[in-house]
Amino acid sequence: LMHGICMRQKDKFDRDALHFAPFILFPTPFPRDEFNKAVELQPILNELMHKVAHDYDFLKESLKHTIKVDEFTGRLWEIYETIRSEGGPSQLSLGMLRSDLMLDQHNSGRSFCSWKQVELNTIASGFGWLGPASGILQRYVVAEAGHSELLEDMPENEALSGLAGGLVEAWKIYGKPEAVIMFLIEDVTYNIC
Repeated sequence: LMHGICMRQKDKFDRDALHFAPFILFPTPFPRDEFNKAVELQPILNELMHKVAHDYDFLKESLKHTIKVDEFTGRLWEIYETIRSEGGPSQLSLGMLRSDLMLDQHNSGRSFCSWKQVELNTIASGFGWLGPASGILQRYVVAEAGHSELLEDMPENEALSGLAGGLVEAWKIYGKPEAVIMFLIEDVTYNIC
């Protein structure tokens, strides 16, 4: 019925009830060259995040105040310190990152637009399906609205296959067939589809 675009509500939690996740019915048009710039920039941002994540001194200095006042970040820092004290982390790591971008358009008499980084999500991969599912829904709506000619201009969203493929590739590189990929699930989870 919902084609995977659903979740549970935090404010009215009901284990047996699903609600549509927020989505945009019609895709937002944006210039192809700006889309291509964002795609080309992403590997550079990924490498930057990788280097930041592996720079202990930088992280310690940057997070020294946050870990005192933010319980979640503080707990993650404790886990990180424990792993470090036990000889880790390993030299092999996989960053599963999601960049949330918005297109900023200025109408100051000349044509101008640029991407703005809204968020770089490094924790949750649970909604890896939402982007592709939204694209499927939007393609359906665009076609039903009688604009099938626009479908060829809608880029594919391969987030789910990218996340899953990254996990499998990391497992292969790890080189231990008996190793497993572990998923940590919250006691109460909202992102279920």
